Amino acid sequence: MHPRIFSAIRRLAAEIGLQKTWEWAANRYCWSAFPPAPEVRNRLLQITGLTRSGKTLLGAILGTHPEVLMLHEPYHQWLFRGFIEYAHGDVIHRWSGHPGRLLSVLAASPAQWIAFEEPYRSRAHGRWANQHFFERNVQLGIRTFVMIRDPRDIWIEIVRRIPGKKGHVPDRFLDTWNSLARWVLSEKICYFRYEDLIEDLQNHLRQLCLTLSLAPAAIDAVHHGDPELPEAFRWNGGAIDRAVPSCTHKERSAFQADCERIVSACGLLMSRFGYR
Repeated sequence: MHPRIFSAIRRLAAEIGLQKTWEWAANRYCWSAFPPAPEVRNRLLQITGLTRSGKTLLGAILGTHPEVLMLHEPYHQWLFRGFIEYAHGDVIHRWSGHPGRLLSVLAASPAQWIAFEEPYRSRAHGRWANQHFFERNVQLGIRTFVMIRDPRDIWIEIVRRIPGKKGHVPDRFLDTWNSLARWVLSEKICYFRYEDLIEDLQNHLRQLCLTLSLAPAAIDAVHHGDPELPEAFRWNGGAIDRAVPSCTHKERSAFQADCERIVSACGLLMSRFGYR
């Protein structure tokens, strides 16, 4: 669908009072239609996690490898803009069709892996939920990496950007973290803790590359913020030296009520990932 047609339908739905209906239908179509074709599934890699969990950082690092074609939030780009922009080499391409079709088209790419990263939203997000999308892809045999981060630190980082949220930890945030954690554990999904990634990058890069049969040396440069990397690779995430460290006890004490609510709701699963 052409972006102008997409935008026109969205405006019309809002004008006649059907905005929520349009949002539900568009979201469902976006995440459910056109599952990746069988011939490309064994070369697909999906990366997910909560917003501010480090999924984009992981995608940006992995995307510097010449054997990886990385798409940053293609489904969200299409859902909210009606088109997708992605970098292949140092060339930026634009795609107006459904992202599922794009993944199938990219099967012709010589890249060893076609990867994309998207935020995870549980069913508590109502019409914006996409939990079923990731579950379906795992069932189709698509390789999956999940970024896990202490939910207290995720929330504190969100509040620092939107101060008005302090003291109002929504149920959907708690449900989404718990839902993702349960899924990772029950399905034995490969995951990386944000805290481990930023503290010992080189070891985790080797682990990541061994899992994907890639040469680790090809992505080591991102650790140094290599200025020779194409600008398109620095759209999101950035170099590892720009990663935000874990919050200190003193920093968390400024958000004590919020942190207590998070621990009360997520504490059992937090302990399974080493968070105290």
